[in-house]
Amino acid sequence: MFQLVGYPCCHAIVAIDYHRLKMEDFINECFKKEVYLKVYSYMIHPVPGMHDFEDSKMGRVEPPDVIIKMGRPKKCRRKDANDVKETTSRRGPILVPFA
Repeated sequence: MFQLVGYPCCHAIVAIDYHRLKMEDFINECFKKEVYLKVYSYMIHPVPGMHDFEDSKMGRVEPPDVIIKMGRPKKCRRKDANDVKETTSRRGPILVPFA
């Protein structure tokens, strides 16, 4: 409730009421309606879109070329959905003796 309207939590409200104090004294000024209306009274102008930008004479910016590193590929790679998961047991094969 404190984040929604700026009032203290229910435990604090019970303690404030028990001591017969005014709850308005425990509310921060930034959570009051008058301050909220004052803060958002100014108009927010939208940011211009891509079509409003001027063309640069420098040319289009491209990402750098990908350089393939030499050496063995890393073992930790993204697994494909079709990859078969190989599991091994730490105990090895289980032998059942005949009775």
